[in-house]
Amino acid sequence: MQNKKIVAALGMLAAGVLASDLASAALTVAPITWNVIGLDSNNPASGPRHFPVGARICSDVATSNVNVAWTWESSNPNINLRPGSLAAINLPVLGAGPANCRGAYFEVEVTPTAAAFDTTRR
Repeated sequence: MQNKKIVAALGMLAAGVLASDLASAALTVAPITWNVIGLDSNNPASGPRHFPVGARICSDVATSNVNVAWTWESSNPNINLRPGSLAAINLPVLGAGPANCRGAYFEVEVTPTAAAFDTTRR
């Protein structure tokens, strides 16, 4: 049997600098987890339904109070953040350069139903 996948461009992670004394920080956000998640098509109720989704946040200068927020660009009743998963993460300190990048992880839940197969959410 062919496994069906749920293709999800899993939200855009937005990062913003809230430090008033550092208006010129350039932040970069890069995905560090898979961009496709899905249920087991043979038995949706038996396989995993929670999937970590993360991004690496980097800055060109040392900064503080970087807020990373999960944002959906579309809707799908079967693909959501897991209840209890944070929708926003604060990085109190972010050093300059690649060696000081930080990860921000969110957990997406796919409803274990055949109706979720071959659906997406941006």
